[in-house]
Amino acid sequence: MKLQMLKRSPWMFIITTVTIIGFAFLLGSNFTGKIEIPTYSNVSVQKTEALMNLLQESESFEYVLVNQQEAEEKVVENKSELAVELNENGGKIIISAEGRNGSLVHYEVLESYQKYIRNEAVQSSVSTNSNSDNKDVEKTLQNLDEYSPFHLKAIGYQSEDTFVYDSQLQNIFGFSLFFVVFTIAFNVVTILKEKKDGVWNRILLSPIRKWELYLGNLLYSFIIGYIQVVAVFSVFHFGIGIDFYGAFGKTLIILIPFVFAIVALALLVASLVKDLAQFNVVMPLITVSMAMLGGAYWPLEVVSSEIILKLANISPIKFAMEALNGATIYGYEWNALLFPLGMLMVVGLVMLVIGVFVIDRK
Repeated sequence: MKLQMLKRSPWMFIITTVTIIGFAFLLGSNFTGKIEIPTYSNVSVQKTEALMNLLQESESFEYVLVNQQEAEEKVVENKSELAVELNENGGKIIISAEGRNGSLVHYEVLESYQKYIRNEAVQSSVSTNSNSDNKDVEKTLQNLDEYSPFHLKAIGYQSEDTFVYDSQLQNIFGFSLFFVVFTIAFNVVTILKEKKDGVWNRILLSPIRKWELYLGNLLYSFIIGYIQVVAVFSVFHFGIGIDFYGAFGKTLIILIPFVFAIVALALLVASLVKDLAQFNVVMPLITVSMAMLGGAYWPLEVVSSEIILKLANISPIKFAMEALNGATIYGYEWNALLFPLGMLMVVGLVMLVIGVFVIDRK
């Protein structure tokens, strides 16, 4: 019956799903995660363009071409930590005080000049051969980039308290978990409406067992909530191309205990309130509070208040965000994710038992 009602009026489900995608995409795209470096040039336009293209390969900095006066003003006014000047024989860093990024920018500028000189040497040497064309030159340069006389193995490491921030995933995870709470809650609350309309008592008099009645309502809410959040993740993964650090399948499994915990929470709230009007007031307050405490809007690592961090432990969103970030950004294996997933299951079971007991007594 509930699936038939959704088929007849699916617009609320569609609108909330599109809203989640829109919020996560717009906010996530506003944060590139790169530090802007003002750059000005004293060389020809052609050489400036070539050097800027090489500098833009940086994964940490975004080099923006401006005039000399603007670049120096930004450094003097502390709007930028440093600026870069491009000259014929090399770059120069304009810096007001020694910072942590000076050596990194120095290395990237030096590397860009080395690549530029190498490319110029290759193009000059092959231009003497009449059989060579632009494609041959590009292929030669590509082979030089791929060639290495050494076999290197990179191993990453980090301390236990290292904080890694990915603005795109933060917004995708945060807004998805936040909005799906409303989707689940306002499907579970139909129990209150059925009781008010007298439908609940009529069903109780039918051959349907009571546990089947609860299971039907809760399973429907779980399926709809899970489908919505999986649809959002799938749009970003398959449509926009976010790879979730290779852990997309893990995230879909992590969502299962979270959705279960939210279904149990919604049932508990529905059992404690008197009517639908009270539920419509209480549930949004609880949801917004959970999102703020659980790190849906901002990472908990930036919060310094010990009280807030302790209160965050009562929010299912906190454990879900911890598991999702652990599986993607930090690359944790399943044994490292057992604690947050276990907490979601335990909290969900406790709320489910209490909710069923209270609503049944009423």
